[in-house]
Amino acid sequence: MSDLLGRRSSNTLREILRDRRQALKTEARQLRQDWQESESLRAKEKQSNSG
Repeated sequence: MSDLLGRRSSNTLREILRDRRQALKTEARQLRQDWQESESLRAKEKQSNSG
């Protein structure tokens, strides 16, 4: 009985960690995209100001 409970707990924890990892990956992807967009805009502003 306690073995079954232990396995369930492990599976639940594994699922929680997998979901958290996925959420962090999604957040990191969004942050990279935002950073790339801001860098692109900054470069365009620099070109328009220097021209």
